[in-house]
Amino acid sequence: MCLVLAYHLTGNERYIARAWKYAENMCLLEDFNPEITFLDVGELCFQVGLCYDWLYNWMDEYERLYIRQAIFKNGIMPIMDDFDEKEKSNFIISNHEIIKRK
Repeated sequence: MCLVLAYHLTGNERYIARAWKYAENMCLLEDFNPEITFLDVGELCFQVGLCYDWLYNWMDEYERLYIRQAIFKNGIMPIMDDFDEKEKSNFIISNHEIIKRK
């Protein structure tokens, strides 16, 4: 996120190229870790979504599609699956810790 901001403040292309590499690597993750808490999912969706927004004019259509698909697969689908009639997660999230249900 700082790299994208640096690009917008300076116009230096090296920041945007590096920011794209970070976004691409986040999209390569198998998932955004929804098994324990959706905090990771939300954080990664935020980061990738912000890169999508701030790099939109710099990216080509393939790169835009790549990011949209990663957000859908790793961000939206796990949440939809959790609300379907599938087995619910066995964790309760509190403000300060994760407590496993018994």
